[in-house]
Amino acid sequence: MVSKIEKPEPAIVTVIDSLFAGEEAFATLGWDDDSSTSLEDKKESILSICNTIQYQMRWKDETRINKVIEKGTEYYNFLRENSDMLVISTSTEQILTSCREALHKNKITESLLFDDLFEDSYIAYNEEEVYFDHFDRTMAMLKVKCKAKIDRIMVDHKYKTYRVVDLKTTGKPMSKFQGSYKAYHYYRQAAFYTLASSVWMEQKGYKDYNFEGFFFACVETGNYHIARAYQVSEQDLALGKNEYIQLLHRVAYHQSTEQWETPIEEEDNGGLYTLNLEN
Repeated sequence: MVSKIEKPEPAIVTVIDSLFAGEEAFATLGWDDDSSTSLEDKKESILSICNTIQYQMRWKDETRINKVIEKGTEYYNFLRENSDMLVISTSTEQILTSCREALHKNKITESLLFDDLFEDSYIAYNEEEVYFDHFDRTMAMLKVKCKAKIDRIMVDHKYKTYRVVDLKTTGKPMSKFQGSYKAYHYYRQAAFYTLASSVWMEQKGYKDYNFEGFFFACVETGNYHIARAYQVSEQDLALGKNEYIQLLHRVAYHQSTEQWETPIEEEDNGGLYTLNLEN
């Protein structure tokens, strides 16, 4: 549902969201003692939340409470009237509409994301959660529990192939995505999700299907709302695999030693850390 109000400043939203969530939780448990719909009757709760998030601690308590009531009443009332819906503002709707149009405009992202354009042999599975175990070969096959939530798996049952798609939004120009790809280790995410997708395929009985590749469908949330599709190279998937194996090895190490403060380098290097500008 699209709201016809604009959210107040983030701190006020946090206070109102916390207040409303608490009331919803109590109502679920049958403890709905406070039936008032007015923020004027909830000053004690408002102040408690303000203190918790340290909202304007230099102000007087009365000033902080009044500010929340003044700026947050419309938003609070809207939440109460639409508690069973996902609420977005008109400005957010405009961004989502622009992003969707851009993803349709780019024929590759369109073919990756919109089911009605699929050939008959394709079926898409969205937001699939996968649970599996990783066994660390250097730690006596110690088991590390793993979980992944994959945006999209496209399965071609006719040709027995599948591909993995991850939707990325960016507030930066699309020309900066390559930098984000490296800085935020998206290639490592791609490699781990590739592993997870193979587990998911096996769990579903599609073990003999061939992997066609990992794709990012990206769109700008601002600027010109440019959309672009990227495929992760086999070299980057291999690099990402090496990295996630090293990270899971760290987890296995801490699980086996039952200590989580000292990093693995303390044991590997006898407490000596190496400085290397290339890393």
